[in-house]
Amino acid sequence: MNLLQYTVFDQLKLKLIQRQKRKAESAGDSSPVVLSAFSAFLLGAISKSVATILTYPLIRCKVMIQAADPDDDDEDESERPGHSRPPKTMLGAMCAMWQNEGIPGFFKGIHAQILKTVLSSALLLMIKEKISKFTWISLLALRRYLFVSQKRIKST
Repeated sequence: MNLLQYTVFDQLKLKLIQRQKRKAESAGDSSPVVLSAFSAFLLGAISKSVATILTYPLIRCKVMIQAADPDDDDEDESERPGHSRPPKTMLGAMCAMWQNEGIPGFFKGIHAQILKTVLSSALLLMIKEKISKFTWISLLALRRYLFVSQKRIKST
């Protein structure tokens, strides 16, 4: 899910920066375009929401399989009339969900999952962008300092 989230984030970031560059060029501004903290937070929230919505049905199936009572394996099907066996495979869980709840069953409880993960993920990506920006600035400053220091050493 993280790979999907980071892919969506990078694609949205690329489109936003390209749009900002076009606006800056049309206004005659030559300063470099950077992603603001709020934009990074918003893109992080959107990318996590997209990743969660796309992968949630599989997560729900996995939870249904894990929640199945392991003691039910010992009982014979005829001892439990009207009660279907718990799903043991992803396909079985999907079929059971489809038959019992329909499409809404695949997304049951998604609001709690989104509330739980989106805020932390958005903050993480915002901080990552700011640390990345600071690291690049620091490396460029260090390079410039070392380049100037080497010139001074050679000239003496």
